[in-house]
Amino acid sequence: MKFLEKIRSLPEKQRKIILWVIVIVLAVIMLTWWIGRLPERFERLELPNLNNIEINVQEATSTKED
Repeated sequence: MKFLEKIRSLPEKQRKIILWVIVIVLAVIMLTWWIGRLPERFERLELPNLNNIEINVQEATSTKED
């Protein structure tokens, strides 16, 4: 626990710097882990098969009244 006592004895500005460095390091680790899992999640994603869908396009007929 001497480590925590050393941190507590530091000035507030230095403690904030340590806090933000820890937060940023953890965020980078979590972001790296999340990005690393993206391909796996895309492989498990079930999308509808769009190859068998028929699209019926009807020409619109317009009547012009003069």
